[in-house]
Amino acid sequence: MVSLQDVLKQYCSGGKWNSGGGCEGETLPIVDDKHLSRYPKLVPVLESVVSRMTTPVHYLNITRMTDYRKEAHPSVYRFPAGKRLPGLVQDCSHWCLPGVPDAWNELMYALLRKRWGM
Repeated sequence: MVSLQDVLKQYCSGGKWNSGGGCEGETLPIVDDKHLSRYPKLVPVLESVVSRMTTPVHYLNITRMTDYRKEAHPSVYRFPAGKRLPGLVQDCSHWCLPGVPDAWNELMYALLRKRWGM
């Protein structure tokens, strides 16, 4: 079995997470499709290449599903309100547990069970 990782958008405004950007204020998931980010340009290219490969590849595209969960990063909310320091580096590139990575794991597990008839 071949596994591919998808590239996900980071929800930082004002720069990258390690240079002044942050995702503070992102406390709710996206509930309206019109607020989703543009689909990464290279995803259709990847999907086209995968569909033509001779080696069987199961591509699990988690981009759109994960895009709805812009609030699920550690951000400043990993600390109680009274303990948040000004200028605290905000981690907008990782995901909180339990949460989004658990959904990825559940989908991968279902794919494996289906593939091997478990």
